[in-house]
Amino acid sequence: MRPKLILIEGLPGTGKSTLAQWLAEQYRLNEIPVKWHYELSTSNPLKADEKIVAQLSTKDLFAYGLRAWERCVDHARHVSEVTILDAGLFQHITMEAFRRGCSKHAIYSYLNMVDDKVLPLQPLMIYVSPDDATQHIEQTYLKRGERFKEIIVNWCNESADARRRGYCGYDGSILFWNDFNDLCKGSSSIMRSNFMQVDVEVASPNWPEHQKRVLRRLEVKPIEIARPADLNLFLGTYLQQETSKEFTISWENGDLYATGILDPLEQKSTLIPTENNRLLVRGHDIELEFSDGKVFVHSGWRRLDGCVFTTHTKIQTTE
Repeated sequence: MRPKLILIEGLPGTGKSTLAQWLAEQYRLNEIPVKWHYELSTSNPLKADEKIVAQLSTKDLFAYGLRAWERCVDHARHVSEVTILDAGLFQHITMEAFRRGCSKHAIYSYLNMVDDKVLPLQPLMIYVSPDDATQHIEQTYLKRGERFKEIIVNWCNESADARRRGYCGYDGSILFWNDFNDLCKGSSSIMRSNFMQVDVEVASPNWPEHQKRVLRRLEVKPIEIARPADLNLFLGTYLQQETSKEFTISWENGDLYATGILDPLEQKSTLIPTENNRLLVRGHDIELEFSDGKVFVHSGWRRLDGCVFTTHTKIQTTE
């Protein structure tokens, strides 16, 4: 029996959102109803209100999280589609509890209660685990740029328990993610939901093989994503007149990249060509639709959803 709920978890930059996005496309191509909730999307049923969360006691924090899971499960039980959540289990309430210095016992007790609520959906939890968490986080900082690193290091340092646990400064942030990774992986031993660990080599991740393994586990047939015939049509710089925001699409090592569309979250974003003149921003709930000389942005992010860009400069190339 296929699960009605798929939870995809992992550290920042491990590829969990990319895997969730790709899996949602595979379900769609197999004509299986599916809904992917990106971790930062406003439609994510588990996305916590940061202002509310900050004011909650730890006891109320866990109760707040359980109510969100109850709503999520109730909705998933009454729709025909498969629900895919990335970073739903560990990102929101679990992460906040960890940052507050809650004991492993308290966090695992909360995760057990969540487990009880989701079990009727026959869930599968997929944990994307780097073979070297330290090397992975260091590479993620380099890939996403100085601004991203600064934001995350400061965020780790601001936790209530940061100084006692040694989470201060750059090295402290590396320790933070190592400890959190151990906590998340250890949860598989105390939960009854089906668990699948995807071990990713930081130096040379074999994603095609990992994807095949996931599809076999889910009993879903792999289908090649259709690509437009001429990808050069997408190359150029695009401008939003009202805000003067612009982004550029270009080739690099055989792949299409968008530069500037997600600053400061990441400097360059990989694009996935698909049918009907659509490009997906890999690992993000963002779709670029090209029509009549304009680019329409569809996204679960309010700040991007509905944006319209026009061609500013066309790039001529024959990559």
